[in-house]
Parts: sequence; C-alpha cells; structure tokens
Amino acid sequence: MVKTYRLYAAITASINAAAQLDITRKGRIVGVNTALVVDGAPTTGDYLRAEVSFSNAAQPTTNDAANIIAEFGFGGFLTTSGAGWLNGNAAAGPLSIPVQVGDRIYLNATEVGASTWRLAILLYVDE
Repeated sequence: MVKTYRLYAAITASINAAAQLDITRKGRIVGVNTALVVDGAPTTGDYLRAEVSFSNAAQPTTNDAANIIAEFGFGGFLTTSGAGWLNGNAAAGPLSIPVQVGDRIYLNATEVGASTWRLAILLYVDE
C-alpha cells in the first residue's frame, strides 16, 4: 500500500526546516511530486530552490550530500511589458529510499526575490 505524506510551506525567505513530518510506518519512498503557487509576480532573478531531506539544514553547495531525497528549482522572469514565465522541475522518481518509523523529513528552502512561494511536496511511501 502506498501512503502519501505532505509537506507544505509559504516561503518568503531562505529557511531551514520550513516544514517537517515524521514517517509513521516502515517502507520505501517511491516518488516525490510538487505543487507550486506564486503570490506576486516573480521578477527576473527570483527563484526558489527546495530540498526534501533527512537533514534539517539545506545543503545547496555540498557535493555528495547523503541526506537529500529530492531537490527542486523554480525561477521567474518578468518583462517590462508584464509578460512573464515561471519554470522549474516538479517531480522526482522512480525512487526506492528506505525509511523507518520516526524518521523525520524536512523541507529546506533557498529563496531570492520578493514573491511568496506556496509549495506543497507530496511524498509517496510504499509501506
């Protein structure tokens, strides 16, 4: 049986442990998905880097960081005419990461810009 866990945060600045959850049954993380809403118009250079991790501190510049489950990046661009776009990656998988009862999973974020990024991360755990 696959159980869905949800991490949610409204992110306005870089933050460690913006959201966290505890695993309730032994299993394997088999997938991660995102849903994103941006309040405000992202301007050129605005971005959000989200990290789903067993660590409560972001590791954006660490090579071979062993605690990261998935990482997502979103960036914005707005022209002077008001036309704009938002891009990013939104899913990770297939995965097979073992988890135990009580494992804590964190959402860490690095944010640049003036927008509010409302981010939901869905973790799929095969129990």
